[in-house]
Amino acid sequence: MVWLFAYGLLTDPATLRRLLGFLPEGRPAWLAGYRRRYSRRHGYYYLEPDQGAGARGVAWRLPETALPLLDDFEDVDAGLYRRVPVRITLEDGREVAGYAYEG
Repeated sequence: MVWLFAYGLLTDPATLRRLLGFLPEGRPAWLAGYRRRYSRRHGYYYLEPDQGAGARGVAWRLPETALPLLDDFEDVDAGLYRRVPVRITLEDGREVAGYAYEG
């Protein structure tokens, strides 16, 4: 099992259920060192590194085998986003290793 930090469309439980066929365990979370931005030109949210910032979102705990499905959804092969390793802070203050899509 792996953690994935979501901050845009992937925070929606219905979207995750549609993409994966199940709803993974999710918790409110914080990602330090990144700023959540919105591209008006493209119509989507993205993360950019910013050491003085942080982003709120949802941390999903899911099987590693689900990551390729989410990579396809996020157009990782096309270069729209890339999945990067991050440290996620869960709502209880615990920090876990996981991934996020950086744009």
